[in-house]
Amino acid sequence: MLLSPCVRKSIATSTPVQEKSVLVEQLRQAIEDTTSFCTAHGVDVPAILASQGFERVRLLGNAVEALIVNDEAKTQYLALANTVTRLYKAILPDDAANRFTPHRALFTVLAEKIRSLTPPADIAEVMGAVETLLDASIAAEGYEIYDLGEEHRIDLSQIDFEALKEHLRKDRNVLKPKNSEASSSANCTAWYVSIKRGWTASNNSRR
Repeated sequence: MLLSPCVRKSIATSTPVQEKSVLVEQLRQAIEDTTSFCTAHGVDVPAILASQGFERVRLLGNAVEALIVNDEAKTQYLALANTVTRLYKAILPDDAANRFTPHRALFTVLAEKIRSLTPPADIAEVMGAVETLLDASIAAEGYEIYDLGEEHRIDLSQIDFEALKEHLRKDRNVLKPKNSEASSSANCTAWYVSIKRGWTASNNSRR
């Protein structure tokens, strides 16, 4: 069934309007809840909104003190104020938000003043512990260098690397990784022997 252009237009425009009206009602309720919370804690919201100058500064200071009487009150107020701000921004730029602007501005100012009283978390001690842990994890773990004697020393300038590469290609089995941790020392020894043989072969090829 095809809808007429007028009906389609009505459906297309009604949904956003309906959603906006729901947000407006939610914002109105959020402001009412926040105002009631403030009143319960001795904060006269209408009086603050009607005040000016130093009187407003005084009332704002008293309101902050009343809202931070304990952590629970502070947390609840900040949650209420955040809800008001979120809904207010969701309505913008609709003109319907204008009538809520004074309350939203007041609740935001009080929230910012409350947050300013909370010192930033001191993470210096935590960061120190993290740095210590990192230093310990990457520190050298007693690496030892052994002197294998004069007969085991190799003059790198005398190595024919092309011949060495060819020798290692033929003897690639010594380079295959082993699953057993116990065989790691033997693998290193075999690798060294292979390198030694390759050096000898390359040295003979230069002669």
